Amino acid sequence: MSKKIQDKYNKQFEKKKEKFHNFFKSYTKKISYHKSSATGFRTRIEFGVAKINNLLEFYMIENSLKVAIKQIEICNPKINSLMESLIEEIRSNEVLRNKLFQTEFMVSRNRDSVISLIYHKPLDSEWIKIASDLSVNLNSSIVGRSKKQKIILGKDHVLETYKYNTTEYSLNLFEQCFCQPNPYICESIIHWINQQASHEKDVLEFHCGIGTFTIFLSHIFDNVIATESSRPSIRGLIQNINLNECSNIYSARLADIETLEALNKKRTFKRLKKIDLCAFNLSTVFIDPPRSGLDTLILEGLNRFKQIIYVSCEFESLKKDVEYLSETHKIEAAGFFDQFPYTDHIESAVVLKNK
Repeated sequence: MSKKIQDKYNKQFEKKKEKFHNFFKSYTKKISYHKSSATGFRTRIEFGVAKINNLLEFYMIENSLKVAIKQIEICNPKINSLMESLIEEIRSNEVLRNKLFQTEFMVSRNRDSVISLIYHKPLDSEWIKIASDLSVNLNSSIVGRSKKQKIILGKDHVLETYKYNTTEYSLNLFEQCFCQPNPYICESIIHWINQQASHEKDVLEFHCGIGTFTIFLSHIFDNVIATESSRPSIRGLIQNINLNECSNIYSARLADIETLEALNKKRTFKRLKKIDLCAFNLSTVFIDPPRSGLDTLILEGLNRFKQIIYVSCEFESLKKDVEYLSETHKIEAAGFFDQFPYTDHIESAVVLKNK
């Protein structure tokens, strides 16, 4: 890695660090900052596919223009290797390139990989044969997708392993479900939460996804109630619970507001028929919401919890929510985790405890 790249990264990190510090300095003295590697950190990315200067290329949009991408320094080296091999295969094979408009690459630190090829055409037996050979040649799973069609050659997921202290656990990361794109920073968040949060009794988790934090929470709390509104994510969560042989995780397909309504006995849900929420001592809530943050009804409902662990990928919505929650809870610690280097995004984790 060149000094120029490292200097560029350090400069943007310091700028975000200052922004983070200026907001949280009036709330807590326990503020920490966690750098990413400047290169090779991203394990998931997608590109468009189109002709640029009469040559088929992977591209990204920059200033409203399609820019050809040959290699990309932020990505894991295996992605760059796959990109180079795949574009040559696509250029040389009419069946592979016909109506192909997007590719997605996902790898893990375990060296697993999945390439998704997305088409504006139905995929037939000829495509399956050629893509099967491609999977062997690239030593990668291939997923072909078109309207109402998904063909899996190999697997539709990669296996990632996270570690904190002396503990580790593995997750299947699925190609059509959200997962953390920077596993090194994700691991830093897990380690930080383990150090900063109280591990008492049971925890309720909103927006659990496929279980990135759920499995970890099951190691440090007595029980976890994990809720998520996405069907594919819940299916992935159940697979990951089974993979890790967790017996203290109880999951349900519920939105955050539905979960609170059930907890407050305002509504009953068939999806909760096997879970008696009253049987758990839910003193902690764990939240990793969408970029928009939490609406007022959810924020009001969090007053009942002694401890709130809030992971956020959008700093402006986090600030809004923290200002509201600080009326009833004190911020114990805040951490800035540079999940997305070279962007303005600030990934944060905050531990709040009731006053």
